[in-house]
Amino acid sequence: MPGRIEFAFGNAPRPRRGTGSCRILVLADLAGDAPRAPLAARAPLALASGGTDALAARLAPRLVLPADATLPALTLDFTSVDDFHPDALLARVSLFEEVAAAARRLGDQLQAPAPAPAAPSPPPPAPDDTFASLLGGAVGQGLPAQRHAEDLIRRLVGNVGTPAPDPRRQVLEVAADLARTRALRALLHQPRFQRLEAAWRGLAWLAGNLDTDAGVQIAVLDLGRDELVADLLGEAPVLPALLSAAAEAGGAFGLIAADFVFAATREDVQVLAGLGGLADALDAPLLGGFEPTLAQAPQRLAGETPEAALWQALRQTGGAARLGLALPRLLLRRPFGARSDPIDSFAFEEDSAGAGHEELLWGNPAWGLALLLGRAWTDAEGWDFAPDDSCELDDLPLHVRAVDGERAMQPCAEVFLSESAAEALDALGLMPLISRRDRNAARLYRWRSLAGALQGPWGG
Repeated sequence: MPGRIEFAFGNAPRPRRGTGSCRILVLADLAGDAPRAPLAARAPLALASGGTDALAARLAPRLVLPADATLPALTLDFTSVDDFHPDALLARVSLFEEVAAAARRLGDQLQAPAPAPAAPSPPPPAPDDTFASLLGGAVGQGLPAQRHAEDLIRRLVGNVGTPAPDPRRQVLEVAADLARTRALRALLHQPRFQRLEAAWRGLAWLAGNLDTDAGVQIAVLDLGRDELVADLLGEAPVLPALLSAAAEAGGAFGLIAADFVFAATREDVQVLAGLGGLADALDAPLLGGFEPTLAQAPQRLAGETPEAALWQALRQTGGAARLGLALPRLLLRRPFGARSDPIDSFAFEEDSAGAGHEELLWGNPAWGLALLLGRAWTDAEGWDFAPDDSCELDDLPLHVRAVDGERAMQPCAEVFLSESAAEALDALGLMPLISRRDRNAARLYRWRSLAGALQGPWGG
């Protein structure tokens, strides 16, 4: 087929793997929009005693979000995983203080004595202008966050109505909470915010559920997807030498968890071929995610289409036996709310009536796969185990939603897959995760690579 999908990274001797440790390499976009050193100047960072918070303080993640229909332009800095929590956002993001300030300004106006009428009286202003004047000036002036906050409250006061004589203060309080709720939901569900939160929560989940005292080690290389693509498809990739040097210095990697989701596009197939060659050079399996929508339409890759032809060509490459891709995604946390995970600042419900599937926080299944192998290594006290003996992910976030008027458990791995659907995905070289219907758990159908058995350091 046209296009380069075979990669070879030289014949350097493979690093020696120690018997007393399980070293996991994580590839993930953790810095967001924060400045980064050139890729050649980076190295994997050990997740030491300070855990993810120490790593966050070092990487200083940042998001620069442009204004849209729901939010003003925002720049967000993070120093710990807790900074993604609503209470931290409400305390640190200026937009939410502007909402409170707008409510206070209107409250002050409501308490002020009415001035004596001037003669002659000017014509009454339009209702929107009256409200804007109560907020201390025309809507649209001042800082962007202030404008947005005032506009939110202006619209919401009109929506709340007037259920009792002169209920202005009560209406104002309700409107302020509604404004904060809408803005907070919009921020939590902003796609780039979700991606960064999912990366950090996935890493924290992995690190928090592995026994590092027993010899499990985690090393993290921060890089963006664009950097990954540009490097592996460039003329002189940096990653092979960078990771080989890291393996020589710190010990061979037992497995690689890549927090990236791939599809059967030409670019992704080329990147996956490069990752397969890289994993083979490092003598380690690479775990990642595959486009979750395929879980309900596996026939897309089973027919005579260009997409299917690309996929079959990838499965025949030399490094395909090192690539383990799973789907669908895993739920990383419950929505915030009184019945699930309440916040302290005010009565906030993240999961609104009619909320969409993408408003939940979904994460890469690679986090779950890495956890399974890390636990198997700990239980076996080494690499003498069979991966297929470790396929059950228990104690996943439990969320119950209203579906057609009934309360139903949200599948922990997005959807409830049938056995036939799982078989179809397995036939494509993928690893389906099957949500349990009776509890908050998911089962890996079986361990495999794109080309058959997944090659790794285990010997069971």
